[in-house]
Amino acid sequence: MVSYDPLAVQLQRVGLIHCYQAWGWFTHAYNDGFRVLDHLKGPAYDDGFRVREPESKGVPFLPDPEFGGAKLARVQLMVVASIVRSVAMSRDMNDLQYLRGISLLQGLKPWLR
Repeated sequence: MVSYDPLAVQLQRVGLIHCYQAWGWFTHAYNDGFRVLDHLKGPAYDDGFRVREPESKGVPFLPDPEFGGAKLARVQLMVVASIVRSVAMSRDMNDLQYLRGISLLQGLKPWLR
């Protein structure tokens, strides 16, 4: 079935991330969470010469708050919560992964107004 919702695929991937967490595969959940965030950044735009990615004002993994609505913000929050949960529950994460999780939480502030 074809869905007209552009976030439908990413919502399915969030469900897969939750399954990974239930199975104890926190590294897979962490990596897939960042893949989803990469897809949620927004469309590239054309300035006439080349296609560029929009510049982010905060964390480079999070899209700008002006791009998207409430549903995108909910998906964003679910993914960041899953990443932070994966970092907290895993025994295999290193300091860099903890710092990336904290920076994601700080980057969500513009979304939570």
